Amino acid sequence: MHKLVVANLNRAWRGKLFFTALAIMLAMALITVLDAQHIGPVDPFFTTYLLIVGSVILPLIMTIWVAVFIGTDYSDGTVRNKVIAGHTRWQIYGANLVACLAVVGLLYVVYLVTAVGLARLTVSGFRLNAIWRGRIGGQFLLIIFGLFSYTSLFVGLCMVLSNRTAATAAVIFLFLTLLIGGGMASMKLAEPAVYTSYSDSGKPVRRKNRSYLGGTKRQLVQTVTDMTPIGQTVRVITPGSSSLVVLVLYDMLIIGGATVLGGIIFKRRDLK
Repeated sequence: MHKLVVANLNRAWRGKLFFTALAIMLAMALITVLDAQHIGPVDPFFTTYLLIVGSVILPLIMTIWVAVFIGTDYSDGTVRNKVIAGHTRWQIYGANLVACLAVVGLLYVVYLVTAVGLARLTVSGFRLNAIWRGRIGGQFLLIIFGLFSYTSLFVGLCMVLSNRTAATAAVIFLFLTLLIGGGMASMKLAEPAVYTSYSDSGKPVRRKNRSYLGGTKRQLVQTVTDMTPIGQTVRVITPGSSSLVVLVLYDMLIIGGATVLGGIIFKRRDLK
C-alpha cells in the first residue's frame, strides 16, 4: 500500500487541478484577510473568521478534485491494472483515501498559514499568539477533522461510481444537500421556545412557539445537524456550544463509517 500512496501523492502534486485548487485557496486567503479587517484584530471572532472561511470553500473544491482524481484512475484503466498487479481492493481504496486526505489537509494549512501571514503584515495589532487563545486550537482541530470526514464521503462515492461525470454530480449534490439541510436545521434549532407578540391594546404578550423543537426530537435534530458542515460551523462560532471533542468524535464516526461502507461496496464491484 505504501507504493500506491506514494504514486497517488506524486500524481496529485503534479496535476494541474491541484495547482488550480491551491491558487484558489491562496486567493481566498487574501480576500478573507481584506474582508475581515472591519472586524478588528482584538476581536476573538477575527481569528475564528480566518479559520472558517477556508473550511467552507474547500469542501466544494474537493468535490471536483476528488471526482476528477479518482475518476481518472477509472477512465485510464489504472484501477483494474492495480488489481491485476496483485494489489488488494482495500489497499487501492486506502491509498486513494490517504492521498485525498493529504491534499485537503495541505490545501487548508496553506490557506491558513497564508491568511495568518497576510494578517500579520496588513492588520495593525494582529499577533500570531492570538490564534491559539481560548477555543481557537480546538476549532482548528474540529475543522481539520470536518474536512477529513466529508472528503471521506466524497472518496466513498467516487470509488463506487466509476463514471467521472456521475461521481462529480453525486458528490456536489451530497455536499449541497448537507450544506442546505444543515442550514435549514440550524435555523429551526435557533427558534426561541417563547416569543413576544402584542395584543390589540398594544401590550406585549409572551406566547409559546408551537413550532419549537423540544425533547428527544430536538436532541436528534441537533445531533444530525452537528454532523453537517454548516452545523459544525455554527458550533465553531457559537461560544459555549457543544463540546468540540464530541463534534470531533462525530467526524471520526463519519470517516470510519464511510470508509468501511465504501470499501465493502468497492470490493464487490465488477471492474470492467
